[in-house]
Amino acid sequence: MYKQNYEVDIMVYGKPVREYVDKKKTYIEGKQGTDFAIRIKNNGSKRILAITSVDGLSVIDGKESNLNMDSQGYIISPYDSMIISGWRISDEKVKQFFFTNKENSYATRKNGVDNSENVGVIGVAIFREHSTKGNCINTFDTVPLNSPTYPANPWIYTNLNPHSIVADMIVNNSTTDNSTTNNLTINNSTTNNTSKDMTFELGTGWGDEKNSEVQIVDIEKEDYPDAIFEIFYNSRTQLEKMGIYSKKPSYITPKAFPNNYCKPPK
Repeated sequence: MYKQNYEVDIMVYGKPVREYVDKKKTYIEGKQGTDFAIRIKNNGSKRILAITSVDGLSVIDGKESNLNMDSQGYIISPYDSMIISGWRISDEKVKQFFFTNKENSYATRKNGVDNSENVGVIGVAIFREHSTKGNCINTFDTVPLNSPTYPANPWIYTNLNPHSIVADMIVNNSTTDNSTTNNLTINNSTTNNTSKDMTFELGTGWGDEKNSEVQIVDIEKEDYPDAIFEIFYNSRTQLEKMGIYSKKPSYITPKAFPNNYCKPPK
């Protein structure tokens, strides 16, 4: 999923899953028991703060997510990417994300069935680092001369003070899988139901413990997000009710290398 200078993908077995767009909302299929991770790419020339939520909860402190000044998130350096693979439980560990039934999700087990209305969505809000005097980047977001040197690792924004942050696993551009997500747009005229016919029956579980060391630095973010991503996930059965699988488009694509040599024109 692309917005502005940023990309967000849901990764399963190291690959981005297919996205389906219906009525301007993005959906993916989740399969019970399958681990997943969130990959965020920063294609711009400024560091960014990525406030990330799953099922309406912050992936760092497990509290109801928001975009307030003290909201916690991850920092990604210019032209870098990172993977968030679980719920953070310490400076060294996370609990792996995995798709499960709604009743077994971390959000439902933590807050109860009556407060699980946000289960079934993954969100990422991107804030750019605030420009300081003598280090301005113009509105075209090009790399300025004498640009500052940033740490090689991403960071997490914490609420120790108004501008504190913490690090997770980074995926360098040179080693990141270059495959792109297959986006499928569903024509509204071919969908065979309304949203009231669909229920969100999947959530994200509290999985196995994984190593993920962090450290703290300072940053100042801009007041308003530069982009907000929402990716909804559900079972195949529920997505079929939206018509996503019932009518797949058929098309023939051109071939880049159909023959070996040039032939004279007719």
